[in-house]
Amino acid sequence: MSLKQALPLSFPEQNGRRDSCFMKTILLLVMIHQLLRPVQSVNGVIWDKKLKDFVPIFNIPAFAAVNDELLSQSRREELYNFKKKIVRFTYFEESNLIFGKSNGTEVTGVIGEIWIMLSEYLNFTLKPILTDEHGAGSSGDDGIYETGLLKYIQENKTDVISRMSANSKRLRITQMLMPLWKTEYRLYIRREVIHLRMWMLKLFSQRVWHAVLMTYFLLTICSYLSHTVESKITHKKLDIDLNDHLFYNFGMICGQSYFPSTATRSSKLVELWVGLFSFLIRTAFSALLIRYMTQTTVIPPFNDLKSLLDSTSYNILVLEDSLPHAFFQRRLWSDYAKAMDMKRCISFSSVEDLYKRACSTDKLYAIYQGEDIKKARGVYTCRLNPVGIPLQNAWIVSGISKTFRHKRSIDIGLLRLHELGFMNILKQRWIDSKNVEEEAPNVIEPITLEQVYLILMIFIGGLLISFIIFLFENLIFYCEIN
Repeated sequence: MSLKQALPLSFPEQNGRRDSCFMKTILLLVMIHQLLRPVQSVNGVIWDKKLKDFVPIFNIPAFAAVNDELLSQSRREELYNFKKKIVRFTYFEESNLIFGKSNGTEVTGVIGEIWIMLSEYLNFTLKPILTDEHGAGSSGDDGIYETGLLKYIQENKTDVISRMSANSKRLRITQMLMPLWKTEYRLYIRREVIHLRMWMLKLFSQRVWHAVLMTYFLLTICSYLSHTVESKITHKKLDIDLNDHLFYNFGMICGQSYFPSTATRSSKLVELWVGLFSFLIRTAFSALLIRYMTQTTVIPPFNDLKSLLDSTSYNILVLEDSLPHAFFQRRLWSDYAKAMDMKRCISFSSVEDLYKRACSTDKLYAIYQGEDIKKARGVYTCRLNPVGIPLQNAWIVSGISKTFRHKRSIDIGLLRLHELGFMNILKQRWIDSKNVEEEAPNVIEPITLEQVYLILMIFIGGLLISFIIFLFENLIFYCEIN
């Protein structure tokens, strides 16, 4: 039981000097017990017979001396000088995160530079060991790691592994240093451009189209009534019926401002309003037409893993020994088990094969990987865009051997890098600045057939109707002659 959890003790004066000494002895033993534990945290009060009050325990010289010794030991651990001791550093190359140079004798990238700065700050010699692995690895049912960087920790072939995601189950064979950063695991797909064939009908909402039709019919009826009334007043023959007004007004709305010379003055005045109305409609339609022709609207095909499995035909691509691969292999959640049962999760042994499958075929694939890896890699083979919500979050850490004695010194060094802003600078240089995906050049792309599909259909439809009317007129004319 720690002193934080102990109840305040009160010693009546009549207990005498012997009881006070006994309690001090007990507290001293507790202090020694705390000293031997990995974490020391002592606080509390003790009864002062002279002051007849509780005083902080560290006001007693014996306890103050023990506390000073604890603090001194902690400071020695924090400022430990490795004296050029060799620290084995095992890694696999990952674009801009960590990769070797000078024939593998040095490392660079964001993680490589972090460890180079630590080696200079703590005065140890970093010995890089390049491997052919491509992940931290996952254990089998027996808890043995047969692949991945954790295999080297387990076999005591290294002191430090470069990068892995923090997982409590991995504490069995390794210690985890202070986190480097936090990342999200997301699904990335190749953007698919689909043109809507009926997009022109969606320039105006349904209510606007109804309003346009109602206004058109209303103005046509007004034009016809004014023409009819004036014809009766002037006793002229009505040469134009309602169908003619509908036809000519529709032509005016379409930009063909022709009206028969036999029309009366009042009907021509109404036609003036029809012309103004058609001008406003065509102006608004043309403005929206240009906007829609140059605009691309992104509609995500899915939002999460469940909607991907239920609503799309996308297959999921993962890298072997990665965290997403472990999720699927262990069927940790129902959606992951469902994907395995549906055989829609495909694993690859190399990043090159992974991206080649996603980018070189017309089938639908989604790559499941960490955001930091995706940003650091930039454009690789093809442009990939994140879709939906992040599926998982994880702290990225470096692992260190259980037998490594001075882990605290490494943690303090990492803390200093965070405090001084070096971590943010290195992340910006090696990860965030690389997240510049290749955009399409600023050139005018030709209009595709799908974009003008509706116009062509209207033109062909009008042509067919005109041809049918032409046949009927000739047929009727031929029958009348005979």
